[in-house]
This record gives sequence, structure tokens and C-alpha cells, in this order.
Amino acid sequence: MTDVTFDNLNAVLDDIAQTRKSYEDKIKAVAKPIFKQVQEALKEYPNLGISWTQYTPYFNDGEECVFSVGDIWIVPADFEGGYAEDESFYLDNIDAAIAYKKDGTLELDTWYVSNKGEDYARARALDHIERYLDEETYPDLEALKMSVAAVEKITEKLAKLPDDLFRDAFGDHVSVVITANKCEEEEYSHD
Repeated sequence: MTDVTFDNLNAVLDDIAQTRKSYEDKIKAVAKPIFKQVQEALKEYPNLGISWTQYTPYFNDGEECVFSVGDIWIVPADFEGGYAEDESFYLDNIDAAIAYKKDGTLELDTWYVSNKGEDYARARALDHIERYLDEETYPDLEALKMSVAAVEKITEKLAKLPDDLFRDAFGDHVSVVITANKCEEEEYSHD
């Protein structure tokens, strides 16, 4: 590194700006093709998609507000965007639904049994698996489980990518949904 003096400060700042621009150009060149590959991979699982939110918070309890990508959720392919957690697929819940359909087994959370009672714990457990018990929507839970597990591997790879890549691909303050047939972002309000 060159010693920085007042005489060469402008040249050093220009070099830094060029390096920063080169980095941003490389991120942009990589971002869209990566997400296109994700969309291609999801063609193997046409009933599933993935979704997440990404934004820079407006307030962070006095800490610096820094752009970040939220959890990446596995959602139904017809998910329209927004807060994905409520629509997400959870392997534990699918396993619980399989066990319940097989022999009526329902694993109750011991904390809820102890603190809220067995009836509450049972109702809560049923609530978590209820959607999977609809045989018209989910006729083969084992197949759903295998698909969700495969898509989970995709989300794990995405979670390792730098946040800059997401921001350059989709922007700030957005909710993103990717399925086999779409890759969309929409404005996300997170106040």
C-alpha cells in the first residue's frame, strides 16, 4: 500500500473508488444468475417456493442500521409475498402429521403441558399440523417431506451468500418470492 499523503490523497481515493466499483460490478454479475439457478432448481418441486424479506431497518435501538436478509422460508408455490413464516413448511410439523395420520400419535410440548395444560398443548400441536391433514391438498406427506427437505438444502446454500448479493439482485425494503414460475420482489413495509 502506498503511503497516503496530502499530495497523493486524491489518487488513493480514486483507487479505492475503482476497487469498490469493481466489487459492486462483480456482485451484480453474479447475483441474477445465482437466483436464476435457484428458480431452475425449484422446477423439480413445482408446488414449493422460497421467500424472504430484506431491508435496512429505520431504527435499531441506537445501533447502526445495517441491511440484512431475513430467514429464508419454504412456502407454497402460490404464496403471494409478505410475511412468509405463517405459510412456511416445517419438517417437524410434517413428521408430526405423518405420525398422527398413521396411529393418532401427537407429541405434546412439555412446557405447554406444564404451564398451560394438556388440552392447550394438544390444541396447539393439532394447530401446527392441521394444514397437512388435508388429503386433497397434501395427498402424499412423505413426498412433501422429501421435497421440503430438498428445497431446505437450497435455502441453506442461499443463507451463506453475502447480503450484498441479495441487495444488488433485488434492492432494499423488499419481500422476495421465487418459485419455478416466478421470481418477484415487492415493496416490504417493516416499521
